[in-house]
Amino acid sequence: MINTKLKQASIYLMISLLLGASLVSNHTNAAMVGTDSYLAAAQTEYDREALLTLIQTDDIKQQLERYGVSAADAEQRVNAMTHSELLAFNDALQSGPAGEGLLGTLLVVFVVFVITDMLCATDLFSFVNCINK
Repeated sequence: MINTKLKQASIYLMISLLLGASLVSNHTNAAMVGTDSYLAAAQTEYDREALLTLIQTDDIKQQLERYGVSAADAEQRVNAMTHSELLAFNDALQSGPAGEGLLGTLLVVFVVFVITDMLCATDLFSFVNCINK
């Protein structure tokens, strides 16, 4: 008698556990990944790597140090840039004249750093106040 009640209780326990597990489980939806979204993500990573490579050159490092920005801080900011910020930076970089790129590049990098300071993404310059506080 006790053995039958124990079997019956364990059956009810197993049923309730299986039912509970099926109700709690997460459902996932698969969707197609569009080519344009994949290419945009790949282009963003390519642009980021190109900019990081540019920052590693000796000329750019020296100019950044003149402005008081370390190469590590510059890399951190580039890694924090959004897709639209990278596009704007690359457009400014590509539209500049071929021989005058260094000063213009540094100016664009400086402006991007000031903007990221204003948006509270970083805190590099003490003279820039955060607007999101």
